[in-house]
Amino acid sequence: MVLFVSFGSGGTLSSLQMKELAAGLEGSGQRFLLVARRPDDLVRTGAYFSGEGKMDPGEYFPASFMERVKSGKGFVVANWVPQVEVLRHAAVGGFLTHCGWNSTLESLVYGGVPLIAWPLFGDQKMNAALLSEGLRVAVRVREDENGVVDGDQIAKLVSKVMEGAEGAELRRRARELKEAAGAAMGEDGSCNKAVADLAKRIGVTEKVTVT
Repeated sequence: MVLFVSFGSGGTLSSLQMKELAAGLEGSGQRFLLVARRPDDLVRTGAYFSGEGKMDPGEYFPASFMERVKSGKGFVVANWVPQVEVLRHAAVGGFLTHCGWNSTLESLVYGGVPLIAWPLFGDQKMNAALLSEGLRVAVRVREDENGVVDGDQIAKLVSKVMEGAEGAELRRRARELKEAAGAAMGEDGSCNKAVADLAKRIGVTEKVTVT
C-alpha cells in the first residue's frame, strides 16, 4: 500500500517542518506519494500567494532523502496531482491530509481510506476533530510548543494507519463511509432526492442528478 500526502492548494509547511516530514516518512518504512510545495516560514497559507510556479523539491528536502526516494520507496511531485484519481487508486492505503473540506469529502467519497489529520488553518481543525473524534476514521498529529510535528511522531502515526489492528479498524470504518456516500449519491439516494426536491421547489423541470 501507498500513503498519499498532500496539504491542499494553500497549505504550506515551514522549512523545518518539511525536513521533519521527510524524516517521518522515511522513518515509517512505508511507500508514499508526496505532493510538495515551496515552504514558507511565516504563514501556513503561503501557497495561496506564491502560486504553482516552477519548484524543485530537491531544494527544500535533504539531499540524502531525495536520493533514497529514488530507490522506489517514495515519490515526490511538485505542486499538484489529480487528487481524486489518486484517492480512487487501489494501491492507496492512507491519506495524510490538511483536512480541507474538499479533501475531506474526496477522501471519504472516493478513497474510503484512513486518514492522518494534520490541520493547518481555518476550519481544518474542526474537520480534523470530526474525522478523528466523531467519525473515527483518522488519527491526529500533535504539534509541539513551536508548532512543529516531529519526525518520530509522523513515523509512528504513518505506521499506525498503514498496518496493524488499529489501522485495519480505521480502514473498515472508512470503507463503510465510502459505501454510505455511494448509496446516498445513487439514483434513488438521499442526495439525489434532496437535489430533485430543491429543483422542483425552484421550478427546474429537467432531471438533475448528483455526480
